[in-house]
Parts: sequence; structure tokens; C-alpha cells
Amino acid sequence: MKSLTVKLFFCLTVLAVIFDLPFATGTNALAGKVSTYKDLLGDLSIRIDSFQQLLVGRDDDWLVRERLAGLYIERAGLTNNLQDFSAAEKVLGQAFAIAPKGSGPFITAARANYSIHRLAKAEELINAMSKQVLMKGKSQIALISLRANIAFQQGRYAEALAGYRECENLSPGTCRTDLALYYAHTGGVGEAQALFLQALNETRSEDAKTRAWIKLQLGILMMEQGRYTEALKELGEADSIFPGWWLVREHIAETHTLKGDLAKAVPLYEEVVKETGLPQYMDALAECYKSLGRLSESKALSEKAEVLWEEQLKSFPESASGHALEHYLTDTANKQKLLQLAESNFHTRPGVEARIFLSLAYLETGRKEDALKQITSALATTFRSAQLYEVASRVSLALSRSEEAEKYRILCRQINPSSACQ
Repeated sequence: MKSLTVKLFFCLTVLAVIFDLPFATGTNALAGKVSTYKDLLGDLSIRIDSFQQLLVGRDDDWLVRERLAGLYIERAGLTNNLQDFSAAEKVLGQAFAIAPKGSGPFITAARANYSIHRLAKAEELINAMSKQVLMKGKSQIALISLRANIAFQQGRYAEALAGYRECENLSPGTCRTDLALYYAHTGGVGEAQALFLQALNETRSEDAKTRAWIKLQLGILMMEQGRYTEALKELGEADSIFPGWWLVREHIAETHTLKGDLAKAVPLYEEVVKETGLPQYMDALAECYKSLGRLSESKALSEKAEVLWEEQLKSFPESASGHALEHYLTDTANKQKLLQLAESNFHTRPGVEARIFLSLAYLETGRKEDALKQITSALATTFRSAQLYEVASRVSLALSRSEEAEKYRILCRQINPSSACQ
């Protein structure tokens, strides 16, 4: 599920570029000056402070508030700090309250809601904007792209593909990486790789963050096929292009973990946990500790992660439920919590990845027929992944369907020969 999460970070910057907003970091604002993660984070913080000062005495200026919200959203996309999303929500609420009828920060609010998986709300805002304003030019392209992304998250894959192609026809290159991600998740690995490379070739050399993000996607593509040496090469290049980005280092750690090289994975995860304080990486590190026999450290870290998950689930349930699921899959004492989260996550964004986790949750709670129903629905789509076939194999085994289980195991291994398919 991480690749889709990574996609959301990039979507924030793409939409800012489309609208020529001043918070299009690394592309418009400071091209050639921002070359490291620390530089970009510092620049965003400076500009947030500047826009906060601009608000003084501007009680009726909703545009300044919209731009401040955009900066908060961009910084949140870089750090995954949900406090910035809270700040953006507050400022956007103020902007809508003072904007003249028929105007307001619709697109920025839609971006914010999409980024935290409030897809229905994002779609509602897009529809409201479409009724108020005649969409044309860059605004039209941005809305087509966002609608397609929402469709993908909701499992409407044909609609998503049509949207990406329409976007590309209107503005070649704008949705190229969206198309690449679509193909990466629907069995078109060759098409995805070609599109990513084309996007990389067309990205300016000074746009370090975007170039690193594309290399990151290529690394993920290799990792999900079990091509770990190639994955580490791509990820290492991403780290060199845009040094200090914890998201790249986390994927390097994940790749080392999949290779079984915990001696290299653990120090990287420890750095990422120290820098971000994010519970999903505490969970990953706790699993590494557990595999190394460091059981007390694993238990303590997992318990700390659970506290943080509970906090996030209260404040941003749509955003947290997907990753929290992975935590509760390892918690044998709290299966009802797992089921609750899986059903909530599926309700929020009913794509195949949510169906996979819902199937697992049903399997863990003894609802084998319900697990079969969900995984069968997932298999009927164009979505393809080793994880999909692995879970299909597990469900088949649970129902004593050994021939089907073997068929899915083979399909799983065809995608990723290194996968632990049953």
C-alpha cells in the first residue's frame, strides 16, 4: 500500500504546478536553489511564517489564506505531519467563511481532503466548484486529474484510466506519472517503467525533488517484483539526487528487510523513526527487532506505535486506517479492532488494496466466505499485484481449495519470485 501513499505526496506538488501557485516548491518558486530535503523544508517553513504575517490586518482576504493552506499541505506532504493538515483545515475554513458567494478555495480544499483520503468530501468540493465556475485551461486539467485519482482510489479503474488519458491528450506530460502508477498496479510493468523514464528525461535537472520522486517510484517498481539489487540502485540514486529525504531512506530500509539484511535495515529504520516519529515505521522497526530476538525492544516500540495510531485514528481516521491495519494484523489479541478498521478503510476508499486488507481481516476473524467474496471481487478487476495473489492463495487454502491456492501461488511468484507466497 505504500506506493499509493507515495503517489499522494507527488500529487500535491503536481496540482500546485498546474495552477502556477507560489507554493509549487522545487519547480516554480526556488528552482535551482532547493537541492536537499532540509533546504526544501526550511524554505517551506519560512514561507509559512511570511504568509502568517501577511494575514495581519487582512480579515477579508481569503486568497492569502488559501495560499497559506497550500503551503501547510505541501509541508505535510513532505513530512507527513498531520498537524499541518489541521492547520490547513483551519485556514481553509476561514477562507470559505469570508469568500464571496460562488468563490473560495475549492481546489485547495479538495487537494487537502484527497491527501488524507476523504475522497467523498474531495469529490463534493470538485462538483461544487464545477457548478460555480466554467472549467477551462489548467483548472480543467487539474480537475480531470484529481477526479481520475479519486476514481483510482475508489476502485473505478476504467474511469481512472480514461481520465488520465484525457488529461494527457489535453496537456501532454501532466498526467504521465499518474498513468505510470496506473500501469504499475494493473500488470503493465514495462509501460510503467517507460513512462517513468520519459517523465524523468523531461524533468529539469534543477527540480531535485521531482527527479528523486520518480527514481523512488522506479525503485518501488523493482522492489515489488523482487528485483532488490535494481531497487537499491534506483533508491540510492534518489537519495543522491535529493539528499536527506526520509521517505527514500525508509524504502531502502524496506528493501533490505525484504532481502533479509536486517543489519542494514535496522539503523535506517531507527533514523527514520527518530526523525519522523511515525508509527508505521515504529511497527516496521519493531518487526525487525522481533526477528533479531530483541523482544523487549520490539514490544515496547509496538506499544508506543499503538498509542500513536489511536491518536491518529481519532483526529484523521480516513488517513490513518490503512496503515493502522498493518499494525493490528500483528496484534493477535485485538482482531475486532482489525475488522473495524478494515471495514472503515474499505468504506473510505473501496479499491482493491482495501479489499485485500478486508479479506485478510475476515480471514483472521473466521469469516472465510466473506474473505472469499472480497478477494474474488478484487481478482475481477484489472488490478494486479503479488500481494493480491498471495492473499487469494491464503483464502483458498483456508477453504481447502488446494488447486486454486496453487494457481494463485504461481501467479504471485510470476510477479515477484521472492515473495513469500504460500
